[in-house]
This record gives sequence, C-alpha cells and structure tokens, in this order.
Amino acid sequence: SKAVDADSENEDAVFGDEMVYEMLSESSSMLANDKMQRDITRIADGEFVAQIVGGENYVLCPRITEYVVSITRHLPPLLNKEYDVIGAGDLPKLDSAASMGSLRLYDRKTKLGTLSFL
Repeated sequence: SKAVDADSENEDAVFGDEMVYEMLSESSSMLANDKMQRDITRIADGEFVAQIVGGENYVLCPRITEYVVSITRHLPPLLNKEYDVIGAGDLPKLDSAASMGSLRLYDRKTKLGTLSFL
C-alpha cells in the first residue's frame, strides 16, 4: 500500500537534505583544510581519515560529532538488548558512555595520482 511505502521512505530519511548537506560540507571543509590524514595503509585507494572527537576539534565538524555522540548514546542499549535476546554469549556489551567515531573520505584526484606511481 502507499501508506506502507511512505512509512518506509520516511524511516530511510533519517537526517533530511539539510543535515546531510551540512555534514557533507563539514567533511569537505576538513579535507580542503588538511584536517584529515591520508590512509597510508590503503594509499592507492585515495582515502583520507579523521577521528571524530569533541573538545577543540568540535568546531571542525559539529554536526558529524553530534551524530556520533547521539548514535553512541542510543544504539548500544538497543544492540545490548538484542544480544540478550539472541544469546550472544561472550560478545562484550557496548558502552553507551564512550563516544568514538571516524570519518573516511574518498578523493578521486588523489587516487588517480597515487595510481600513476604504481
């Protein structure tokens, strides 16, 4: 039915266009301003990475940081509940107090440049 399709579509649109644009702008700005490191373990892939942490780095990517903090707070209790239901055994419980995340971006020009050396 159309009602079910509309509900499914709304569930998939977690952020909305404005939030996605803000997070994309933050990550693009970090890349352009040398706030990300080249992933040398996968140098030919043209990928850059940055740890998402609060404190002084919050100003670099506030929307992405808030997303990481929110997911860290809300997702672990849900997953831990599912672990209990399925009997996950030795799988450690997730800690909702420890926020951590990373950002990974792909840069096509960098990839093409590194491939020319190989």
